[in-house]
Amino acid sequence: MPFLFFLPILILFVAPIVIITILLFRFVIKGITKQKNSTWTGTLIDKKHFQKDVEDSHRKENFYTLVFQADDGEPKNLGVAKKFYDEFNIGDRVVKEKGKIFPTKC
Repeated sequence: MPFLFFLPILILFVAPIVIITILLFRFVIKGITKQKNSTWTGTLIDKKHFQKDVEDSHRKENFYTLVFQADDGEPKNLGVAKKFYDEFNIGDRVVKEKGKIFPTKC
């Protein structure tokens, strides 16, 4: 019988958390699948680096973004790791193949 006492608490608090987690997971998987299924070619037009202070610390977080102009005119912003960021120069031509997450140099 003690379980019945906690049942309303589970329904009110735990169930919404589980549902939100499942929806968030589906959203992330859908985005990755969409990115992997895309195919395009383009040119690197900008490289962005942003530093953010980490709260309660003296560290800084680094964010790297490559901005491509696809041949169809659509801009493509891609958050990447520093190593990948350093491999590209503005003006580089790239091809994004189906099944791959990141583009490669032509």
